[in-house]
Amino acid sequence: MDNLLTLILSQWLLGALLLGIYSLLLQEEKSYRFNRFYLLGSAVLMVLVPFVKWPSLGAGVNFLPTLLPELGISGTSFVEEQSATWELRNLLLIAYVLISAMLALGLLLRIGKLFHFIRKNKLSVKKHTGYYLVETQGLFPTSSFLHFLFWDNSVHMESHESDAIIQHELQHIKEKHSYDLLLLDLFRIVFWFNPIFYFIKRQLAIQHEYLADRQVLKHAHPADYQLLMVKNLFNVNPLVFSSPFNQSQLVKRMKMMQSNKTIQRWRSVSAVVLMAAGSVLVACQQNEAAYEEVVEIQQEAGDQQVLTDASDEIFQKVDKPASYPGGFEALREKIMEDLNYPQKAMEDKISGTVFVQFVVNKEGDIEDISIAKGVSPELDNEAIRFVSTMGKWIPGEHKGHIVKQSMILPVKFSLD
Repeated sequence: MDNLLTLILSQWLLGALLLGIYSLLLQEEKSYRFNRFYLLGSAVLMVLVPFVKWPSLGAGVNFLPTLLPELGISGTSFVEEQSATWELRNLLLIAYVLISAMLALGLLLRIGKLFHFIRKNKLSVKKHTGYYLVETQGLFPTSSFLHFLFWDNSVHMESHESDAIIQHELQHIKEKHSYDLLLLDLFRIVFWFNPIFYFIKRQLAIQHEYLADRQVLKHAHPADYQLLMVKNLFNVNPLVFSSPFNQSQLVKRMKMMQSNKTIQRWRSVSAVVLMAAGSVLVACQQNEAAYEEVVEIQQEAGDQQVLTDASDEIFQKVDKPASYPGGFEALREKIMEDLNYPQKAMEDKISGTVFVQFVVNKEGDIEDISIAKGVSPELDNEAIRFVSTMGKWIPGEHKGHIVKQSMILPVKFSLD
């Protein structure tokens, strides 16, 4: 649960940072295509970076033992607490899946409605170079999706007006703007609890409109085009993932058309540099606290020597770390069954986390057990006893060879 919360907070932090950069440097700039890819890149980074396990900026990684996830036990009602925790997790998981499923179903229904309309009205579909023109007979407003241009042929327009609208929608199709919005919809389905994805989609949609408007203005007079936009103001498309001709924020689009600002390249360069720096910073912070804890533990333990002769080296970091058979969940179950909270420690209200350092040898046996950072003799001894009874592990591998590996297991004793 803590790891999940850390991932969520990291995603929010990175998203807020990237959107702050966008708002300060790019939002009012006329570098529409760059802004488009900056927003797309921000969304992708928000998805990937929190899962990247990069080392701390301040701590080296070559001399640090592998720090395992923390395991814990309660002094009064451990089994009940674990049961309640699992029940809460299951309820949250069910709620998450249900909401994601409803959002996914809504998206599929909207897409299905479009393709059902296309199949049902095959005679209204006309193939052109690079796109299909679908006459909607007033059932759908003029808009575009993928390589389909939906044309409301029930609305009477002058030829120059229809040419401008078609040019606008064709630009959406040529630049594949629908794929951008679909990608953001997928991110919103998975990360529906993060409002930053909603904001990115809105900003991305307006950049699409700026790009399409700019293409039209190469052939149309700005005043005539703006009048056309106002005439179609109330022509709203219910399919939110498509690119309607008259999307929201009409005033912003008209204001941008009238702007004489020139593109300032230093803003784009600065945005990229800050984006990269922010992503690295958030990724590195993922393990900052854990590595600081290990450094402190090693200092208190006196930086124990972990190298023997060259043929029997004890590795701290390896290509494939040693693991408990059945994975961490199996180790969690074992600690639930075998770890005891010492009676004297409970009576004296002693609690805390004991960091036990040990070596998994080439045969998978546990050896050289010691306390890297202790709490009290009672808790320390119980943690050592538990580690000594863990049984065989799957040994680590480095550069294709089975090796010895030093590890640290945090064992948490807590009182309700």
